Amino acid sequence: MSISIAQLFASIPQRFKAARAENVSGVFHFDIIGPSGGKYTVHIQNKTCTVSPAWIGKADCIVQVNAKTYIAIETGKLSAEWAFISGRLKVSNIPIMLQFLKLFRKFKPEMLTQNPTSIERPALKGPLTGIRILDLSRLLPAPLATMHLADLGAEVIKIEDPNSPDPIRAYPPFIGEHSAYYLAVNRSKKSLTLNIRSTEGKAIFLKLLKKTDIVVESFRPGVLKKIGIDYNIARQYNKRIIYVSVTGYGQTGIQRQKAGHDLNYIAESGLAYLNGTNKEQLAIPAFQIADIGAGSYSTINACLLALWHRERTGLGEHVDVSMYDACLPFLTLPMANYQANSLVPNAASTMLSGQLPNYNIYKCADNKWIALGALEPKFWRNFCIAIGKPDWQNACVPDNKMAQQVIKEMRVLIATKNQEYWLQLGMQYDTCLSAINTLAEVVTHPVTKERNMLTTHTHTQQQTQSTGINQPLKFTHTNLGKGWHPPTLGEDTITVLKSLGISTNAMQALQQKNII
Repeated sequence: MSISIAQLFASIPQRFKAARAENVSGVFHFDIIGPSGGKYTVHIQNKTCTVSPAWIGKADCIVQVNAKTYIAIETGKLSAEWAFISGRLKVSNIPIMLQFLKLFRKFKPEMLTQNPTSIERPALKGPLTGIRILDLSRLLPAPLATMHLADLGAEVIKIEDPNSPDPIRAYPPFIGEHSAYYLAVNRSKKSLTLNIRSTEGKAIFLKLLKKTDIVVESFRPGVLKKIGIDYNIARQYNKRIIYVSVTGYGQTGIQRQKAGHDLNYIAESGLAYLNGTNKEQLAIPAFQIADIGAGSYSTINACLLALWHRERTGLGEHVDVSMYDACLPFLTLPMANYQANSLVPNAASTMLSGQLPNYNIYKCADNKWIALGALEPKFWRNFCIAIGKPDWQNACVPDNKMAQQVIKEMRVLIATKNQEYWLQLGMQYDTCLSAINTLAEVVTHPVTKERNMLTTHTHTQQQTQSTGINQPLKFTHTNLGKGWHPPTLGEDTITVLKSLGISTNAMQALQQKNII
């Protein structure tokens, strides 16, 4: 549906949260650039909000943005922060603009359309069939975990505040109308819009809780208690309920309230110090180790272990998942080395970080790369024979001066031939030699296809298609369902509320109050 700039500004007063504007006042001038743009003034004073289709009064803040970007921000397809960082949104007074943004509900396209209808979903198949999960989490770590649990048959209901949905929905790049990142971690879920901070929304959540097995959340410690839906409250409604709380530093400790992202967790846990070519050239991984390796997989483990605990005892559980804690097992071997010799390892000192010629990466003549993982002497021996260098066999010992010399000579040797030559040679000998593939090569890799590691879904109404990475487990006797395209915001709200016995009139009243 096409949405105009005029419609967006006309809706501003009805989206205004007067209760939050008690100490906020200001004149905001908007310069919307483009054929469909124009100049607008938003004036906030005494908990009231007015909009004028021209610049009126002296501005406390001037906002300049093109029409397409502004529509994307207002409809939740692009975050204002991302637009500002990328230079597409220019703001003269950032502090007052941050206050301004908190005063308005997001514009919803359905404001201009008829009420949504019920959605019929196919039954999911898998070992978790019959398990219901309420997913309150956002962004990447826990949503990826709940998606894989949905892949395994669990009914996952993604709950988002209609006025402040999961911010990942607004992150570029986009596939059609949807963020590619959102699509990547939300397939086979149901979408329920619900303001759990409101009295009515909290009541609906607690009603839904009675028929739920697991709640996954990623708020800072104490937020759910403040709202009144934390684990201690929840178990009064359902003694079998399981809560899994996913945070950076856990529910206890001096850093429990500290904000962070993947880089912070791998930094403080020591992983980043061991990542790089040497101690002077540390590197930031281009993928999320803490978010996925520590966060997502630990969340899956937490859900499954708590379910098994409940199976044996009949009681629920609250599992505290700290991504900092879950990063530490990645240090198992460096820790063992540290305990043995009391030397602090760094990126230049660990045996498997490029200090051996037989466990290293090399650049080929065509600027492609190969990885040699011939850690055991038998594999290294085979490689040395293959290249006609039998005298290099003793270079596979750590702290060996010969090893450093052979690494230099290996770099020169590998650079004389294209990657395909070395791959063909590796196929003739048992040497643990592989291509270092780009993502495009991974997508077309025969193993990726043979192992069914990509899955594609099409949204039946919008006809948008998304392809994502499939869950990695293969079962002999359990058939997994296909699932469905990641849901649009609130797509399953009517269906879920109907299942709770909430009437159409009641739902309409909740919509008018922006609770669903």
